[in-house]
Amino acid sequence: MGLKPDNKIDPTFNMSSMTDMIFLLLVFFMLTSGDVITPAGLKVNTPGKAKSTPSPSSKKPYEVTIKVLKGGRFRMGNDTFSEQALESKIYSRFKDKENPLLVIDVANGVTTQYMVDVISIANQIGVPVSLLAQ
Repeated sequence: MGLKPDNKIDPTFNMSSMTDMIFLLLVFFMLTSGDVITPAGLKVNTPGKAKSTPSPSSKKPYEVTIKVLKGGRFRMGNDTFSEQALESKIYSRFKDKENPLLVIDVANGVTTQYMVDVISIANQIGVPVSLLAQ
């Protein structure tokens, strides 16, 4: 009788299930990383390298500088005030002004949240913001 055992090991490996798993992982990571790639932000003008000369017909902006101090205090000119009065002070300064610009000067050691609060209020009012670089 010529009976042979059928338990031979097959040396080939089927890769189709592995490629399916890789494809599914790729699709999953692409779909879940969409919020990480495009974070929400605030529009801010930062100092650039290129110097542009203003045209003679352009009007000079109505520029007000606000200094962010330690402890949640703010200064516009000689007027120092707290965070509670921030929105009303910015609104009263820029009400009915043409070509407004708010310049933010942040003192050393100040939490970034205070600067973000000022930028957020200015964006709500519709005043463009520029950061003062030191």
